Amino acid sequence: MTGEPGRSRRRRLKILFYAINGTGLGHLQRLLSVARPLRDLVTAFGGRVDIQIVTTSDAPSVAWDFPVYKLPSKSTVRKQGGPVEDFQRIARLTLIQLAASFRPDLLVLDTVPEGAFHELLVLRDHAVLTAFIDRRRDLKTAVSKVHQSHLALYDLVLVPDYEHRAQHYPMDLQLQSRRRFVGPIHGWSAHRAWSREEVRRRLAVPEDRRVVYLSAGGGGDRRARDQMEALVRVLADDPRFFLLLGYGPLFRGPLLYGPHRIPFTGAEVGRYFLGVDVAISAAGYNTFQELLAAEVPTAFFAQAKGLDRQDERISEGLGSGFHLELPDFQSETIRNTVDRLTEPDVVTSIRGRLSTRPVADGALRAASELLRAAVENGRGGMDRGEIPLAEQWLGHWAEVVARERERDPTQAQDDISFTGACRPVLEAAGFAGRLNRLYDLALVARETGQPSPGWTAQVLELLTWGLRMDRFFNELEASNADRRRWLKLVFSAVESEHGWLARLQLFEDLSNHGAPVGGLLRALDETLHRKQAWPCLQAVLEALGEGSVGPADLAAAFEHSEEHNEEHSEGPLSIDDVQHILGSTARSLGDASP
Repeated sequence: MTGEPGRSRRRRLKILFYAINGTGLGHLQRLLSVARPLRDLVTAFGGRVDIQIVTTSDAPSVAWDFPVYKLPSKSTVRKQGGPVEDFQRIARLTLIQLAASFRPDLLVLDTVPEGAFHELLVLRDHAVLTAFIDRRRDLKTAVSKVHQSHLALYDLVLVPDYEHRAQHYPMDLQLQSRRRFVGPIHGWSAHRAWSREEVRRRLAVPEDRRVVYLSAGGGGDRRARDQMEALVRVLADDPRFFLLLGYGPLFRGPLLYGPHRIPFTGAEVGRYFLGVDVAISAAGYNTFQELLAAEVPTAFFAQAKGLDRQDERISEGLGSGFHLELPDFQSETIRNTVDRLTEPDVVTSIRGRLSTRPVADGALRAASELLRAAVENGRGGMDRGEIPLAEQWLGHWAEVVARERERDPTQAQDDISFTGACRPVLEAAGFAGRLNRLYDLALVARETGQPSPGWTAQVLELLTWGLRMDRFFNELEASNADRRRWLKLVFSAVESEHGWLARLQLFEDLSNHGAPVGGLLRALDETLHRKQAWPCLQAVLEALGEGSVGPADLAAAFEHSEEHNEEHSEGPLSIDDVQHILGSTARSLGDASP
């Protein structure tokens, strides 16, 4: 177990995600949904991870926050009439050379286990471990010899579904020990989504209009243009609605601008979902899961795809009462479907069913399983004992952010960092000698499924503390060295009955009174008797609150006392010394001496 968080000498974990796409975005989006929490888990606990993406998707910009290697898609090559065999040979060699040069600890593929160019047998020789995300496909493909024989080549198989649906994922009994059911994988996260009020403000939605989200998938389907035009034609002039048109990054047709409608071609449209009243959308895997996770009342329609049975997905969702269906694009059908979606009883029913749906946290669980496999094989990144704690903290992060946004609506959402919040908590826990206790509680919660009494409340309290402390330090423009010294000053000597949030409040109160906290804490850190840190800082705060001393004069007085001690080799300040400084400063800065 690590006794000191945030070690910088850990071995760097290298992961290569390989996303095979043609006219869609699903494979790349799913791998990104796993890669992002994986990065958060490692970096929040002081680890190092190098994640790189290779893809044939024609929208590589959706992976803007990772290094991306873009190969042409087969669809693009066919469109220009080039020799597909030559392209496949070049692409295959390029992929092999990339893997040989990067030599990943983990190679992760999605949906097509043999690789886009049947290169898996060679690629796996250049990776320590291989993992496959086995998304559901039609049964004929799933039981095929090609699919089953290639599943056997992977060290880990992650299924983005629930275990009670295992009949849809046939696998040889001898290989099932390598398989993990993680639940649906999607990229929607409550802590990244804007509130309903923020969405309406950003889109300038009139008060009397409802937001309707329309989407035909990522935009690459050849029918997307006609489907979007049919929907807009019926709904654009309806005075009840404001249309958010989710064209997707792959859409290449004309965008239908007009009054009370906004076309959106970006990849993060999910950030608007809390402000969406109803939706009509294609039932591609990622969009389907994201709209359900955001509990948006939706009518889905099926697009015919090679491996993705959207019609089956819709049928099963209808059976569970999770959504409605748009069976065709006749004007009357579209109008009637939207009218049903806006009926209060229908909205209540759909949201009620979705609220009882099992938690769809497959992205986080998949990230944890990948990390666990790497760590158990000695590949670094973080320590095994840290993974349960990191996983549970990130799992509760959305609730922490929601509470903090409710407390302070003015706080910029993009400035809220999980990694930033974890760092002061881990450091303070280390100084207080509580780090191993946190690891143990998290392990018990994971292995038993029954957290210790008060564990969840403690997680929320600690992360709230860390979030506020991170913001506090950022406002002070504190260096990493200052952060650690100031945390140690307060936490190493404070009696156990003082809660963590109470200690945070001390910092916040000092700052709110206008104290130059940085200079004050630097001076105190050099001069203060360690065992009397808490009463001394409380005395400083009381003097500031009474107005008997000014913040600038106070800082200058402590700096003067530091210089005095250095000159006369006196010992550290005690509470009596601090009280004397406060009294002297109140009378005259010139008389301020210990």
